[in-house]
Amino acid sequence: MKILGIAAPFGHDHSAALLIDGRIIAAVEEERFTRRKHADGQMPVNSIKYCLNTAGLDPQDIDYVAYPWSFKALREKRLEYLFRTIWSKPARGYKKFTKNKGELADQTLFSTTALKECGFDMGKTRFEWVEHHMAHVSSAFFFSGVPEAAVLSIDAGGEIVSTLLGYADRDGIFKLKQIIAPDSLGIFTRR
Repeated sequence: MKILGIAAPFGHDHSAALLIDGRIIAAVEEERFTRRKHADGQMPVNSIKYCLNTAGLDPQDIDYVAYPWSFKALREKRLEYLFRTIWSKPARGYKKFTKNKGELADQTLFSTTALKECGFDMGKTRFEWVEHHMAHVSSAFFFSGVPEAAVLSIDAGGEIVSTLLGYADRDGIFKLKQIIAPDSLGIFTRR
C-alpha cells in the first residue's frame, strides 16, 4: 500500500511524506525547497514531487492521500466549542458552529490544488481526511516500535481539539480524553 500524506492545513509547515507498506520512503518540509521558514502560505508541491520522485512513482501509483484535518471531527465538537467560547469569543464560536462548511471548502481547495499541480487526477485519487491529533499520535506510535503506549498530542489546535490523550496498541489508537479549544497548552504564553 502506497500512502502519501500531505500537510499542513493551518497555513504553516507544509510538508509531504510517503509510506510504502508501512515504511517511510520519504518525508520533507516545503521550506527545504523554497528556503522560506515554515513555508507560510505555500503549498507542499515541491515536497509531494520529491516524495514521488524518490520512490520512482507517478501520482496514479498512490493508493491513498492522507490529510491531517477532518470535517467530521469539526462537526462533532462544534457545539462544545460554541459553549466554551460564547463568553470569551462569541463571534469565533458562532462562526465555527454555523460557517464550518467554508473551512471544509478551504481545506479541500488547498489540498486538491496542490495535488492537481503535481499531476493527480482528483476523480481517481482516494483521499482520506484524518483527525489532526490522530495524525500526530499515529506518526509517533506506529513508528516507535513499541507494542503499546500512552499517547498525548498537545498543540494550538486541530479542527477544534487542542489536546488528545489516549492509548495505542496493535489494534489501533483509542481516545480517552480530548480538550477543546480555546483551552490549549499549545498556545499558552506568559504575560
